[in-house]
Amino acid sequence: MRDIELLVNQHNAGVRVVSERRKRYRSGCVICNSKKISSHELRRRTLRIIQGCNVVLRTLWLARWRCMDCRRVWTDYPSFRLAV
Repeated sequence: MRDIELLVNQHNAGVRVVSERRKRYRSGCVICNSKKISSHELRRRTLRIIQGCNVVLRTLWLARWRCMDCRRVWTDYPSFRLAV
């Protein structure tokens, strides 16, 4: 298994936890930087990985979070996935 596939699998396992232990990459709100955030939902996205001459599709789960102070909802992207 390639490095990026390993990162995707580890990310998906950490994000799909149904509790406050859900993996997150930001420590606070993207708007007000409050530390009081809670999990909101998961979004499924398709990630294209180039392996040699082939393009492999993998499912990537992205966590959405809600700030308890400003009530904004945002998507938390892992370092290997750029926001589009």
